[in-house]
Amino acid sequence: MLGQLGAMRELPILKPDGSLDDNLVGIVQSHMIYPNDLGSTEEDIFVHRYRRLTGYRDTELGRYLEEQWQKAKLGGMQAASILYTIVQFSTHRPDLDVGVRKSQFMVQDELEHQYRDARKEKKSPRNLARSERTVDKFWLEYKDSAHLWAALMLLMNENSNRPGVDFRLLLSLSEQMVRLAEPLVSDWKPWRVPGALHLPNAKLNIFKPDDDDVARAMRYRAQR
Repeated sequence: MLGQLGAMRELPILKPDGSLDDNLVGIVQSHMIYPNDLGSTEEDIFVHRYRRLTGYRDTELGRYLEEQWQKAKLGGMQAASILYTIVQFSTHRPDLDVGVRKSQFMVQDELEHQYRDARKEKKSPRNLARSERTVDKFWLEYKDSAHLWAALMLLMNENSNRPGVDFRLLLSLSEQMVRLAEPLVSDWKPWRVPGALHLPNAKLNIFKPDDDDVARAMRYRAQR
């Protein structure tokens, strides 16, 4: 599949004078949650900016924003897993030809595996999407911010014992992810970092797929 990025969409994170907006985190998070709903994005940014100016008080509005972020994480992280899997196999096992549909199958299969394990251990299987339709829905909803979610996923995995996320590093990783995924994902309009912004160096680790993931990719090919 050939990427079809069209006109580049830039995250509005720079002030008119070229300096970085103080509300960087709120702006990026809003685009991660609502990548294709400009009205909701603008409203969410406005609220984040207001909360920053008022000192992030413990209010119902603040709790609502946090709830919306946590709810979006489920779909965002699944979209991130789909995008990362595509890039992962393109980098290390291009012979298996893993595109969007195959990656969706692999993510769904892994979720089913996690669900079965949770049931065996009598743990709550909540937050595990169990249908192929749900995985597909999340991809359509979050694919244009999937690179941002993928960067967040990688930072969380690498810094699991540290609180908080450096959003400048997140943006650096997300840009690298776009460059790798651009030739592989069609009908894609990812939110990009303005070219004028200098990003810190961050190493994007694309790990080799493990044996289970290779087996999933092979099983999809055998079924088709």
